[in-house]
Amino acid sequence: MSKFTANPAAEVSAGFEAVRPGEYIMRFKTIEDRASIGKTDYKCTLEHVTPKEELVNDKSEALKGNPGSVFVYLAYDSERQGMLKAACLAMGLPWQDYDVTLPEAEGGWIGREVKVALKLDTFEGTVNNKVARFVVPK
Repeated sequence: MSKFTANPAAEVSAGFEAVRPGEYIMRFKTIEDRASIGKTDYKCTLEHVTPKEELVNDKSEALKGNPGSVFVYLAYDSERQGMLKAACLAMGLPWQDYDVTLPEAEGGWIGREVKVALKLDTFEGTVNNKVARFVVPK
């Protein structure tokens, strides 16, 4: 059993808030291979590297909530690896085989930083950020 002690002074979080569309440095937080459910992709969770205090919403106002994590699905079947390759190159890595689900220290992608272009997306009335593309250096 897991038990916690409730803090009577705890405040309800303002929740998550989308940031203004643009380019951001983000970090791979988790990467899940979805083969167990019949998919040929990785579900990646990216988190902001930039401190919350330096981020603004689409109205250029300070965030009231926390910048949410961003999910991106990277296909790895041989015919649909475009976004996967872009992510690899955007991190400055050579395009080769990786076990992306490992931590960076073990040669994987978890913990690595990458530059992405974020856009706004509305799903069921909620505005979220979505990866428009990985920013590959020229």
